[in-house]
Amino acid sequence: MLNCVHSKRAIIVLSFIFALILQQYTYSAEKFGRKSISIISEPLLTPSASDIPQGRSQEILSAIRLQIQMPRFDYNYMPESQEIEFWKRGETYFSETMKNLESVTIARADIERQLIGIDANLTTIREQIKDQEELIKSLTESGRDASKQKIQLAKNKEERDKYERQRTSLIRQRDDLIRQQRSLEDTLFRQSSELMSETIAPKISSILADPELQKIRAKQYVSEAEKNSFIVLKAKELGITSEDIERVMNSAYICLVVLTDYSYYYSKDEKTGERILTYNLEGGVIWSKLVMSQDGQKATIQPLKEIKIQGSASGYPDRQDPFSKVDPDTQIFRNAVNSFVSRLELETRKIDDFSLKTQIIESVGSKVGFPLGNNDGLYVGQKFRVYENVKYGEQIKVEKRGFFYVTKVGDNKTNPSNLSYGKAVIGSLEPGMEVREYATSGVGMNISGKYGIIGIKSGSIKTKYDLNVKEDTTNPLIMLNLSVDYDLGRSTSIPQLYASIGGDIGFTSFDNLSMNFGEGSPTNLYFDLYGGVIKKIYLKNIALCIEPLFQYQALDISNSDKNGNSVSFNNSALSFSPCFGLELALRENFNIGFSFIYNKTLGATNQWTGTYTSKNGEPEKLFDGFVDGPEVSYPNVIYGGYINISF
Repeated sequence: MLNCVHSKRAIIVLSFIFALILQQYTYSAEKFGRKSISIISEPLLTPSASDIPQGRSQEILSAIRLQIQMPRFDYNYMPESQEIEFWKRGETYFSETMKNLESVTIARADIERQLIGIDANLTTIREQIKDQEELIKSLTESGRDASKQKIQLAKNKEERDKYERQRTSLIRQRDDLIRQQRSLEDTLFRQSSELMSETIAPKISSILADPELQKIRAKQYVSEAEKNSFIVLKAKELGITSEDIERVMNSAYICLVVLTDYSYYYSKDEKTGERILTYNLEGGVIWSKLVMSQDGQKATIQPLKEIKIQGSASGYPDRQDPFSKVDPDTQIFRNAVNSFVSRLELETRKIDDFSLKTQIIESVGSKVGFPLGNNDGLYVGQKFRVYENVKYGEQIKVEKRGFFYVTKVGDNKTNPSNLSYGKAVIGSLEPGMEVREYATSGVGMNISGKYGIIGIKSGSIKTKYDLNVKEDTTNPLIMLNLSVDYDLGRSTSIPQLYASIGGDIGFTSFDNLSMNFGEGSPTNLYFDLYGGVIKKIYLKNIALCIEPLFQYQALDISNSDKNGNSVSFNNSALSFSPCFGLELALRENFNIGFSFIYNKTLGATNQWTGTYTSKNGEPEKLFDGFVDGPEVSYPNVIYGGYINISF
């Protein structure tokens, strides 16, 4: 027993000594295996964006860097020593394209100014024509002479037609210029890739192709001393800093931001008279891949993908947001930047080089295990397509076998052998099959048709314009529904949990209902707005959906007279509406389903408001607050069929 204790102590001591020795060493694969993304430190600006302040261009770069962040890559800004030749040669390399872009921009601006003037003239003359037509009608009905007015009307119509022809011609010219601008921007993107290959690639190649670095990479273990020795010697050889060497040693991808438009303008709020400031941003991101030759002696830069993006935002520059730490102008600009970069994360993940790929390791029923995890940025709810190599004679074809979603994210930061798990929805998935990330935004849209029965009980509302219901009546209600859901798996780690908001709209008729106003039968409009959460439970490709909802429901009964005036009575109620459904998954992004909703109203449904609206006026209340009236029976049960599309 004593020997056993001494043996354990000896093992602990030896392990401690061994750990101290290896503390200065790490796996070469860990030190050099991670690929890095190098971001060119300044955006390439076209003439339309050349007046952007330096600080704001850096804000855009920072926002883009956050959007393209992927945990399995390291990120750095390209050292100045590595990109200085790119910018120097770019002054002449891009000069012709930049001049042409500037000419197109000036021509577009001139056309836009002309269009603003023509639109203003058209608005004025159309109002004059409308007034003259009403005057001629009035004179004719009263038996008076309207010949002078008719002559003037003909002149105004001729002038209107002239302006409309000019407008059509200018719009055609503008569209041609937009096509020219897009073509020139495509040329600029291509030239940027070419110039990076000529100027940046050779500098990085001289580092990556160094025999000493390749020897270090080939070792199982590498010490900090060995690594630092190489960096110092190489920095002296190239005449650049050690920090610059270290930042590009693992470069695999290069990201260049191009800004093709930075503009802003002021307009006026017609109701309040306040100034409105609008910022517009356009541009894109050029992704390039650094490829080493087979002999490891030369690096080339290959175009990977161009992602074109745009964004804008408007706000009141004279209103200070109490919750904002910056001035209104800066906040509006930052909102435009957020709009500008909003698509980048999804579009970047769609690039084949950046999408997650691996193989299935385990498969039991619909449960699959695979070697990705939190170190790769995996999250619950993420979708993966599954493929298999199938041999046909001498040919091997890659065939799609199905898809699954992630149910549990493994911790492969602390233990690389930990697996993550998913649930197969379509297909029989087996170990060895290849899985590829199917990038989505987490947003889905439902389009649905619904059916229920709505009723209204006898009663009346006494005003200048009475609403009368002679006897209780019910009628079918057919509704069109639109809703949006968002996958909460990434934030909650609960698979197939969604936040949902939506609304319905439908029309019905009540035979025993009348209004003391207007012509014909009143219009009966039903609408609702709702929000809730959805939980889906999949059995293969069929899902049970449970969705507790809270709804705001309303019935609007209105009518209009021949002069365009209208009267409206509105009833509304809150309700709790648990929804149950069955969905059939047909694709990764397309489901069809059937829903059943039980609707329980909360509170009274006999409270009404009323308004009168003149043809060109604002709504006026028929009475203050609410009055008692006919009780509305909102649908107790609603049936629906829908399609769900995820993006």
